[in-house]
Amino acid sequence: MSKARSVMLSMSREAYRNQYAHIEELEQGYEKEEKKLHRSSRASASAPNPGVFHNPYLFVDNEESQIEFDPKAQSEGMNAGLAVTPLPYKTAKKQTYSDKDIQKIVTTLHRHIWVKRKAIWGSTVPKDPVEMLDPKVVASLLGFSYHEESGIGIHQTSDGDANVAGLIDDSAKAIYISSQFKSKMRRFTAAHEIGHAALHDLQGTMHRDRPEDFQRPRREQKEREADRFATYFLMPENLVVVRFLEIFHTRPFEITSETAFALGFKNANELARKYRTRRELARLLASTEHFNFEHFVSLANQFHVSTEAMAIRIEELGLV
Repeated sequence: MSKARSVMLSMSREAYRNQYAHIEELEQGYEKEEKKLHRSSRASASAPNPGVFHNPYLFVDNEESQIEFDPKAQSEGMNAGLAVTPLPYKTAKKQTYSDKDIQKIVTTLHRHIWVKRKAIWGSTVPKDPVEMLDPKVVASLLGFSYHEESGIGIHQTSDGDANVAGLIDDSAKAIYISSQFKSKMRRFTAAHEIGHAALHDLQGTMHRDRPEDFQRPRREQKEREADRFATYFLMPENLVVVRFLEIFHTRPFEITSETAFALGFKNANELARKYRTRRELARLLASTEHFNFEHFVSLANQFHVSTEAMAIRIEELGLV
């Protein structure tokens, strides 16, 4: 797709105030670019770099683009297609993982979901890539059943009793999520438990004592790794950055007279006094639904995560 054509479509999306307008046209253009990049990379005997892709899930090579889809899956939707989309690898479980290790595994999952999207969802492929980040899909791809139940027990902690938010039973290949918590908490908990399934050699049953407790200083290594997996899976760097720039038009976001006014403050001093730290500013940007007289779905709500989870992601990506 030419740069002029891309700019024209982007301007049209802004005019419609609909970030998904022309998504099919944009994807067609991106597919041509990715195939061109792929051919070029093969000619130079080097693997394509997903970091240059406009769409973080668009990774099509010549073999995968020739997938034969199950007609039954196409007509019946997601669950019917999962049986024909096994993961392309089996990860050797390690004792510990670096953030880079975890990101690599998550990126492979993202690519697989994107390439096999028609086999997974059939005729109901989500238009918004965020909707493809469904923990239930990955649970099935990993061979686990997924259940939401009203209560899955109480866990004793040093801080007192706490409701169990999620539980993974490796022997039964089952993941249980408590429906007592809000949907965003359930989503992160589910991705956390899937992180255990993807990363760890589980011994019997593991539990998660409370949702989104990734800020607690004394966390076991496996729990921190599962939290990183959930963060990378639910809030991919490329997609978060693109959505952030669509809203705020700058990276990193800085407090100026113009940005303060766009957020509804009288001046930069007022904004700076109220939001003194990077985390506080990140929380504001994660939850705000108005900027420069435009109304939109907040970043936290776009990705179906809590304000705190999105604020942490915004901060660690250097967006503030």
